[in-house]
Amino acid sequence: MIQNDTSAAHFPVEVVMKAANHDLYSIDISDNLFTGIIPYGYALLNRLRILKIKNNRLDGHMFLEPISDLSAKLGTLDLSGNFLTGRLPRTVGYLT
Repeated sequence: MIQNDTSAAHFPVEVVMKAANHDLYSIDISDNLFTGIIPYGYALLNRLRILKIKNNRLDGHMFLEPISDLSAKLGTLDLSGNFLTGRLPRTVGYLT
């Protein structure tokens, strides 16, 4: 788990870039005070089944396409405790 206890930092895009080269099943970067938007790159992680990004300071519009692509594969998606705007796609309802 990546942690940043001292102050807010931009969302760690490097996590997405490094993860693209691996068969990651789960990513949990909750409770880190990250700011910014959720990068589109998560939709490219084909083996990802669990994505937890709760309790950060992410904001901005939640783009439907990457979340829709992810939710078709994910079993768990936790975006709670952020400042995201926009609608979630219907496919999010299929998560277990």
